[in-house]
Amino acid sequence: MKIEEKCSVTKSCQQDGDITCFYGTAYIRVGSSRTTLVKHPDKERAIWNRRTDWSSEICEQATLSDLDQDAMRKAREQFKIKHPKKISEVDTWDEQTFLNKAKLTIHGAITNAALILLGKPEASSLLSPAVVKISWILKDGLNRELDYEHFGPPFILLTELSRKEVITNIGYRGQSQWIPGNNRASS
Repeated sequence: MKIEEKCSVTKSCQQDGDITCFYGTAYIRVGSSRTTLVKHPDKERAIWNRRTDWSSEICEQATLSDLDQDAMRKAREQFKIKHPKKISEVDTWDEQTFLNKAKLTIHGAITNAALILLGKPEASSLLSPAVVKISWILKDGLNRELDYEHFGPPFILLTELSRKEVITNIGYRGQSQWIPGNNRASS
């Protein structure tokens, strides 16, 4: 028996109905056998249909006071752009009505999506254990981290941050000036 120098052993304790992916192929356990999921379209359909959309789940502790007013204004502006026929109506809606129509609340209850898009930064703790942030990382040609910045809710206000603004406005740690496209800083 020949044993190669580099060996990897993997033990999978997969439960019946759970999906395991390996090199881009989905596998499922059927009884005591493991097989590709595509061979069982009925099981595949059932598995994907039982999944829930976390973003649409209600955040029980959240209230309207957890939402950022600037983010709410921006959301109304964006709603008017997407629904031009309702421009005259949007400004007459109270916050609750607007959020229901924008599908960010369900019967007035704040969803996780509402907190991510419109929530105050401190309201992100209501979504724990989920980590709600976008990280911008500046790396050099050798993949070394030069700088970083983390952004939290409300994400709707982050859409206006362009790459150029981020590079211009975030200081390159330890250097006085970042020169775009040069990957070097001048002092």
